[in-house]
Amino acid sequence: MHAYSVVFWLLLVAAAIIWGVYWEERRSTQILKDWAEREGLKVLSSERRYSYAEDFKASRSQAVFRVKVQDEKGFTRHGWVKCGGWWAGLLKNRAEAQWD
Repeated sequence: MHAYSVVFWLLLVAAAIIWGVYWEERRSTQILKDWAEREGLKVLSSERRYSYAEDFKASRSQAVFRVKVQDEKGFTRHGWVKCGGWWAGLLKNRAEAQWD
């Protein structure tokens, strides 16, 4: 295998990984935004988490956020939101919250 071929394949793999990370970030953020809109909530802050409350079950294919939201009456809530489906991950347009 020529050196150019190796470099080409390495660049191709790197581009695929970068695109995958970008897509996952955009998709999970969009699911969170759509969920908040449906629920009549304004997201005041959100942070992607890779470790979360022990009693909050989520699969590796789901994105989990720690959120602070405000409802239509002005009340503020804190909690966890998981985006995506258990098996389908972020291909499923779904979000579920658990409040503190």
